[in-house]
Amino acid sequence: MQIEQQNIAMNRFVAELFSKLQTENINALLVKGQGIAQCHERPLWRACGDVDLLLDAVNYECAKNVLLPLAVSVESEYKIFKHLGMTMNNGVVVELHGTMHTRLSKRVDSYIDRVQEDTFNKHKVRTWQSGDTKILISAPDNDVIFIFTHILHHFYLEGIGLRQICDWCRFLWTYQNEIDVTLLKTRLRKMGLMSEWRAFAALSLNWLGMPVDAMPLYSPSKLWSRKANRIMAFVMKTGNFSHNRQQNHSKIQSAWRKFKDFGRHILVFPLDSLKFFCHFVCR
Repeated sequence: MQIEQQNIAMNRFVAELFSKLQTENINALLVKGQGIAQCHERPLWRACGDVDLLLDAVNYECAKNVLLPLAVSVESEYKIFKHLGMTMNNGVVVELHGTMHTRLSKRVDSYIDRVQEDTFNKHKVRTWQSGDTKILISAPDNDVIFIFTHILHHFYLEGIGLRQICDWCRFLWTYQNEIDVTLLKTRLRKMGLMSEWRAFAALSLNWLGMPVDAMPLYSPSKLWSRKANRIMAFVMKTGNFSHNRQQNHSKIQSAWRKFKDFGRHILVFPLDSLKFFCHFVCR
C-alpha cells in the first residue's frame, strides 16, 4: 500500500512536471522509471525512484533554466555527459540527461547518439497518459537500446540489481510484437554488444522465467548459460549501485572495486571488459 501511494504521488508529480515543461515549449522524454513501470502488470507495485528526462541540447539548457529555481538542492553538473541532478521541494530527484552515454566506449556512445537523434528528429515516441497530461517516451525500437545500454553501464561501472533486468524483461514482453528484431540485431552488432545481449537473454530465461518467444535474439547454448550464471552471481553480490556492499569507502577503494569488478567481468566478456576498462580509465 505504501508503494502504491508513493507511485500515485510520483505519477502526479511527473504529470505536473511535464505540464510545466510543455507550457514553456520544452520537449522532453521520460526515460526509465515511471515510464518503464507502465510495462509491468501492476505499475503501482514497482518501487519508484528518480525522474529521468532526456532532452536534446537546446531543450536541456532550457529545462535547466526553468527547473533550477524550483530545486531545493542541486548536484554538480557533468557537463561532458550533459547530466544534472536536482532535488525538488517534495524530495523527488529530477535528473536531466542531454545524452544516454554509457561511458564504456566511443563506439557504443556514438551509436546511442544516433538513436537519440532518430528519436528527436523523426519524433519516434509513444505516449503515456498520466492524469490530463501526455507523457512522451521513446518509441520501442529506440527505447530498447536506451534500456539495455543503461543496464550495461550499471553492470560494468556501478553494480546492477534484479529490478533493472526485470524492467528490461517486462519491456520486451510488452512490446514483443512491435520491436523490429532485424533492426535491433543490426544495432547491437554495430555497437559490438551482441554477446552481452545473448548472455543477459540467457539469464532472463534461466533465472527469471522469461518466455522464449518474447526474448528476441535468444540463442540456447551452454556458453550463454555459463555467462548468465556468472552475471547472476555478480548481481546478487553487488546489487543496484552496489548497495549490497559497504558504502563508506574512499575514492581509492571505489576505484579498486571497479578494477576488481572488471577483472571478474573478463571471465564473462573477455574482450569487451578489457576494452571498456581501458576507455573508462582514459576518460
